Amino acid sequence: MIAVGGTVAFLLTLVLSPLVITELRRRDVLDTPVERSSHSVPTLRGGGFAPAVGACVGAGFAWGSSSASLLVVAATALTFGALGLVDDLATIAARRRLLLQLVIAAGAVALLAPKMTPGWALLALAPLAWIWLAAYVNAFNFMDGINGISAAQVVVAGTAWSLVGAWQDTPVVTAGGLTIAAAALAFLPFNFPRAKVFLGDVGSYFFGGWLATMVVVALIEGLTPEVAVAPVLLYLCDTGTTLLRRIARRASWMEPHREHTYQRLVAGGWSHTGTTAFVAAMIALSSALGAATLAGNPLRAGADVALVLLMVAYLTSPQWQSRRRHLEPAGLQD
Repeated sequence: MIAVGGTVAFLLTLVLSPLVITELRRRDVLDTPVERSSHSVPTLRGGGFAPAVGACVGAGFAWGSSSASLLVVAATALTFGALGLVDDLATIAARRRLLLQLVIAAGAVALLAPKMTPGWALLALAPLAWIWLAAYVNAFNFMDGINGISAAQVVVAGTAWSLVGAWQDTPVVTAGGLTIAAAALAFLPFNFPRAKVFLGDVGSYFFGGWLATMVVVALIEGLTPEVAVAPVLLYLCDTGTTLLRRIARRASWMEPHREHTYQRLVAGGWSHTGTTAFVAAMIALSSALGAATLAGNPLRAGADVALVLLMVAYLTSPQWQSRRRHLEPAGLQD
């Protein structure tokens, strides 16, 4: 049934996406470029409604072969997505939006708490999970800025979790990963390499909510922290370091900007296609290193070091790109 759930998610998303695009066009729901945008022409937004429906229906087919935690993942993501849909159609003030995100996160933690280890572990994990869910949904939304990047993130992360789940015999991780990867893969042709439609907040909140909740579920199921977090680590590091830089110079962290690592690569001359492919490759490597930690020491220690170095390499890639660009003319003159 897990495979059936993935198949349903893929096919339903594939069928619904053109219908959603038609409806968005009829309603004239457009993302109009501003100074900080990475696109130059008005583009439909809200296409994430299709994979949200596809993934949730797919989860309904798959949950019987996994556990009720899969329904919590789907319900949490769907609630976040509903908030995003309202924000797409009628903008919600930032503070009110954050408060609602925290409420949704609290509901998810309450549903998952009975599966957490009682005692101190519960007291530690529950508050962290609450903050994590709201924080990662926003991190995912901040990163959704060029064609295909977020759909690619979901495809790679979901595939990684589905493979690890099958390897470690954790059906809920397998089902959750496969279902969301299938939905994102079906949406990808509508968003990459040329974007007919953007995910919108409905899509970025939904995908972000699903991935964030999957991290919590993976930890509850006993997978190593590296396995749980590695598939989403790049988005977390990019957003975290960008916000810290802005806070350090007293810039408003809530205002739109083009200072993420991937945006700096695009500003430096990389295409959306090339940047998305690079990010996807880095996420795949990160996921593989996370999976390597399951082999135990000393391989786990080596994989942890490699994960840190990989994130440093990604975060400093715009500097290397800039140096190479400045060196190329001199090399040509020689």
